[in-house]
Formats: sequence, C-alpha cells, structure tokens
Amino acid sequence: PPPPGGSRRPTDHKLELHTPEGRECWACAEPGKEYQFRVNALAEQMAGTSVSWWPPSGINCPPILWMFMDWRAVAGGCPVIFGYMCMLFVCLMIRKAEEATGGLIPWTRVAPLFGPALKRGEVWRFISYTFVHLQFMDLFHNLLTLLDALDVEGTPAIVLGDGSNLKCGVGAKQNFMCYPSIGLGSAHTLGVALLSAAIGGMCSTWIGFKGVFTGASSLGFGLSGAIVALYALYAGAELDQTTSVQRSFQDWVWLRLIFVAFHIAMEWIRGVSQRDAAGLFSHTAAFASGFGYVLYFLPP
Repeated sequence: PPPPGGSRRPTDHKLELHTPEGRECWACAEPGKEYQFRVNALAEQMAGTSVSWWPPSGINCPPILWMFMDWRAVAGGCPVIFGYMCMLFVCLMIRKAEEATGGLIPWTRVAPLFGPALKRGEVWRFISYTFVHLQFMDLFHNLLTLLDALDVEGTPAIVLGDGSNLKCGVGAKQNFMCYPSIGLGSAHTLGVALLSAAIGGMCSTWIGFKGVFTGASSLGFGLSGAIVALYALYAGAELDQTTSVQRSFQDWVWLRLIFVAFHIAMEWIRGVSQRDAAGLFSHTAAFASGFGYVLYFLPP
C-alpha cells in the first residue's frame, strides 16, 4: 500500500514481500523503516528460538545468492570482488571484439600467462591472465567461486523480506539468521587476490614454462583459502559469543566450509581426471597463499 497521503515519494524503496500463504505482495517503505513490515511468518516464528538455521529447519542466504538479492548492496559492500566481476565482463567483450576484427585487438597475445614473455619482463601477465577465459565453462565456474567468496570482503546490508537485515547488527529488527561482518575489508581482499594470482601463476610457469595459462581459478582458490582461515580465526577467538543473535554458529561455519570443500573437491576431480599437474599445483599454492595471508595479517 502507498504511504499515508496516497502518494509515492521518489525516496521510497520497493520491496517484494510474501504472505504466510506464499503469495507475493508489494510495499513501499522509507529508507531505514523497512523493519515495520513483518510479513515472513516463518522467520517470525523461528526468531529468538534455538532452532537451527541449517536447512530444512531454517532459512539461509549463502553469499552465492547475495548478488541476486540486491546487487547494489553487494556493489557497495564488496567493491573489489564486484568490480573484478565487472572487469571480467568487459574483458569478455574485448575477447569477442578480437575475434570479430580478426585479431586486430591483440588481447590474447598480451594478457595470458606465458613463461618466455615473463622472461622478457612482461610482469603484468601475473595479473592479466586471470581476466582471460577461453572456455565458457571455465568462466562460469570462476564466477560462481567469486560469488561464493563475497563474505571474504564484507557482508552487505541487504534488507530481507521480513524487514530484518542480512548483516548482523544493522536495522531495528534482529535476524537470527544474519551474517556477522567479519570480512577482510577491500584493501586486504585486493591483497589476497593479487598475491594468490601471482603465486598461482608462478607455480604454473614453473611446471610448464612454455605453456599458456588463463583463467581466474588461482584467484578463486586464494579467496577460498582466506575464507577457511578467516572463519577459523573467528571461531577460535569465540567472537560469536559477543553477538546477541540466537542461531547456531557451528552450523553457520560448517555451511561455509561445505561450499569451499565442494569447490576444492570438484577442482581436484577435474585435475586428476585431466592429469593437469600444473593446475593442481598452482591452485593448491594459491589456496595456501590466501590462507597464509589471513594468518599473517589479521590475528590482531
């Protein structure tokens, strides 16, 4: 329904909500007053109880879904990873333009990782190769990995259907299924990305000096290693005891680790089946670099 007075102001936000029967309804709420809409009956019933939010008993919003929930909030809360995904799209268009012009744009000649070119001093390839994808499935898999690693940088303040917020401590209404804001921040996320991409590239050229390497897999594995280290530090410091949110922190940690473990397992299956020693070595090294970066810089 429209706000009092019957008119809709330009500052009003449109929220898609659901009734207890599952029907969609729309409402306009002023910024900061979204908590007034208490529509999600299941969340209302579970809030403040000891019920686990592990499916199917509860509701969860893993990072891989955040972009589809509110991409603007993701852009503001995770600018490094969001910006990198935007650059992937731009580089994909450059690749298509190269194909359309018959090679007039030398993208695939200056960006991929190539040992002899590195020896000539073309050190930018340690980073630029992560923007080159020759197969759609590689690009799709890496995008999923980046989407699942958004919480490494931070937790965006996304307003949920019942008026609560995805980010713990934000909004007037608490959500026991929220995500704590334990991200590395943009500067350290950029550091993990650059370090893991460079180390993964070094290991690839060490195994196959004259091979051509592309893709953001090493960068994704570096972020996955940072996730494991970050959550281990958070759990080990018992920082979850400082929040008043009623939810099972152990289940929350296991949910994140399962996503990371699935990513690593699929890569090992692919590497072993294709006998890709360079890929396995570089990805493992990138994972270790992301893990070590967090342990070195963040314990304080």
